[in-house]
Amino acid sequence: MKIISKYFDGEKSDSEIEDLKKNLKKFQQLFEHMQEGFAYHKIICNEQNKPIDYQFIEINPAFEKLTGLKKENVIGKTVKEVLPGIENFWIDRYGKVALTGQSVEFEDYSRELNKYFNIKAYCPEIGTFAVIFKDVTSEFLAIKKIKENEEKFRAVCETAKDAIIMIDNNGNVILWNKAAEEMFNIKAEEILGEDLHKIIAPNRYYENYIKNFTHFKNSGKGNLVGHTRELFGLRDKKEFPIELSLSAVKLKGKWCSVGVIRDVSERKLNEKKLVESIESFKNIFENTTMGIYRADVKGNILMVNKTILKMFGFDSLDEMNERLVNSNFYVNKNKRTAFRKILFERGKIFGFEEEMIKKNGSKIYVRESAALFKNEEGETIYYDGTIEDITDKKINEKITIEARKKAEQSEKTKTEFLRQMSHEIRTLVNVIMNYLQLLRDEEDFANSEDTEVKEAYGAIKYAFKRLVRTVDLILNSSELLTNSYKSNKRDINIYTEILLKVFGEHKKTTKFKNLNLEINKNSIYNFVCCDEYSVYQILDNIVDNAIKYTQEGTILLKTENDANKNLLITITDTGIGISQEYLEVIFDPFTQEKAGSSREFDGTGLGMTLVKGYCKLNNIDIRIESQKNYGTKMLLLFKNTRK
Repeated sequence: MKIISKYFDGEKSDSEIEDLKKNLKKFQQLFEHMQEGFAYHKIICNEQNKPIDYQFIEINPAFEKLTGLKKENVIGKTVKEVLPGIENFWIDRYGKVALTGQSVEFEDYSRELNKYFNIKAYCPEIGTFAVIFKDVTSEFLAIKKIKENEEKFRAVCETAKDAIIMIDNNGNVILWNKAAEEMFNIKAEEILGEDLHKIIAPNRYYENYIKNFTHFKNSGKGNLVGHTRELFGLRDKKEFPIELSLSAVKLKGKWCSVGVIRDVSERKLNEKKLVESIESFKNIFENTTMGIYRADVKGNILMVNKTILKMFGFDSLDEMNERLVNSNFYVNKNKRTAFRKILFERGKIFGFEEEMIKKNGSKIYVRESAALFKNEEGETIYYDGTIEDITDKKINEKITIEARKKAEQSEKTKTEFLRQMSHEIRTLVNVIMNYLQLLRDEEDFANSEDTEVKEAYGAIKYAFKRLVRTVDLILNSSELLTNSYKSNKRDINIYTEILLKVFGEHKKTTKFKNLNLEINKNSIYNFVCCDEYSVYQILDNIVDNAIKYTQEGTILLKTENDANKNLLITITDTGIGISQEYLEVIFDPFTQEKAGSSREFDGTGLGMTLVKGYCKLNNIDIRIESQKNYGTKMLLLFKNTRK
């Protein structure tokens, strides 16, 4: 051994040499058999005396075993030759030992050898260093694993939604996670080291806890250990429901307990609501007037409410099922087959009507609905349904249908009567009008200067026109009320084809009353898709009313287009106006602002009702602006104007 042989230099006596040889042999045996690795090196420096490498001078067998490096491959070589990828910090650290003589002890990882070592390095003489080391990889990895597990445990504890609490062998808190802080409203620093049960457990639990805790301290066993129980905890000195799972762990030879606590306040509240909901459903199920049942896929009744039993006259479900097996509930079995086919094809059915047989043999009409329910595998396991007794409804429907038919026949008869009456009156009126016209055309009448006769003629002609108008109003209103009016819509130039005709028709009447009737065309778009007859009636009735209720002044017919190019017609008069109260009911049938025999103006009260109905038929918005004694403006907006 080179490190020891230097002590043989110089002259020694034989006995000294013999003693040295014996000591050398002892050291050599120790060197060869020591468990720690040993290596002796010489440091190599550059010109600036900075360590840049070191040379292997001696190693022991333990070195070979711990590093996997053979003696013949390292002695005399530098570390960079043996381990080319060695990190520089090894050379720097050992260089400082060799050059200063200061010993060091440390643990570090060798990337080249992929191991952790505990190393003691010292300086036998300046410029050299020796290391004694041992492999601590397994211990280091075990500690690292423990630390990682501790970090994981800490992370789990801190992120857990449930409170995680640990108490030591004396019942004092040694672990209190964030969830526990939030659940009990107590910070960790406030409770660590304190007696847990005195703080978070109700007083009624404490006596039992003290009684059993001594047994737990000695054995790690207890009534709650290994179980989950529902108890109560304290938060701000108020009780709340918790779920406690308790386990025992042994730390440093002493039993400690770990509790996982969950706040079940919300769950308890939901359970209470569920119970209430079930009770509520049960009450509804038993007391509803609608029959409710559940049946299997074969049609066997599994469950019914009292309503169904009462509906069919049975005392129990068993009696009902017995009847179902031995006979049939259904008057028409094909209807039942159709019901089940629809149900199983679509998964549900609503409002299926059928006739069924009660226990006493009488028949009832029912309306039935049902829906299939399936398991996780998609197999139908049962279906739930409802049954409603509609016997009375069916009877009422039959009565209603018969009454409707009679009413329709009555309306038809009335309409035909009105048509016939209109025809008869018009025929007679036309005869009278024709003879009046003949009289007027007589030369003596034409040349007569008798003003009273001519005025009488005019009055008779006006009265007959109003009579025809009255008949038309009654007939047209009847058609609207019975939905028997057939419209014929086409594109019509409202101004030229209708408004000018209305203007010409009433020009003579206004002249007779010394009124001015004017027309003002400011519109470009006048074509509207509408029904000609009903639009004519709208304008004719409005202008007729304007003339009737105007004693002096002007009636102005005006056309224009709004911002959307729709045709707008306004009829403005200087008449008596309409009160705000009557404006609210003006479109109701048979209404007039003044009623009774003393009223100033004649009329049926159907004109504005007819106008409103015809406006709706032609998609016309109608609006009225009026004030008593200040005239009236009627506005008609045609929404079907052709642009």
